[in-house]
Amino acid sequence: MAWRKNKKAQNIIIVTSALILQDIIFDFAFVIFNGKDVPKLFIPSLLTLIIPIVMNCTVAFYVILSENSRNDKFNSWFRRYPQIAAAATLFASGDIVILNVLTSQVAGLLAFSATFSERAEAIIFITSILNLIINHIPQFIIRIFYWQNVVEYDVIPLIASWTSALVLLDTLISRLYHGVTQYQKRKRLNSEYSIAISQDTYETNVKFAAII
Repeated sequence: MAWRKNKKAQNIIIVTSALILQDIIFDFAFVIFNGKDVPKLFIPSLLTLIIPIVMNCTVAFYVILSENSRNDKFNSWFRRYPQIAAAATLFASGDIVILNVLTSQVAGLLAFSATFSERAEAIIFITSILNLIINHIPQFIIRIFYWQNVVEYDVIPLIASWTSALVLLDTLISRLYHGVTQYQKRKRLNSEYSIAISQDTYETNVKFAAII
């Protein structure tokens, strides 16, 4: 089992990524086949699809390129797995969090064992929050208005609505967990720093007292 091989592996990212990709596919299908069922929702549906894709794609390219030039560990990984990086960058146009697949250590595979800097992780996190604001929440609201204004139900809007709701819920929970984890990490580091400072101060005072 992959989990047994590497307990640090974030295998759940595969499920999340698959859900995001399915959401993107049905978002496109919704706009193409059902976008004009409710004319007033067509432009908002189009904008909440295109703008996030452009943003995610731009940020994904920036993260990969900047990590290549700034992060030696990532650069070393990239030279071995450029195709994996390219595929992840392409899929990340749907949602930037898909880039986390590269560092997920899925099944203990080296191809998914890249190392992002804290700067890159922060960029991905901030972009994912923007995705939540300009993509997932608006699309979910659009789906609600859609169902309030149609008489006949179609399978594509139905699946698109379900995937939109699931992705929104997953994003909210994962961002909350990430925020809590980062807060606890900073709190622990601050605590360790305070202890180290106190210990250094104590040792200095002891040495000073010994001299006196």
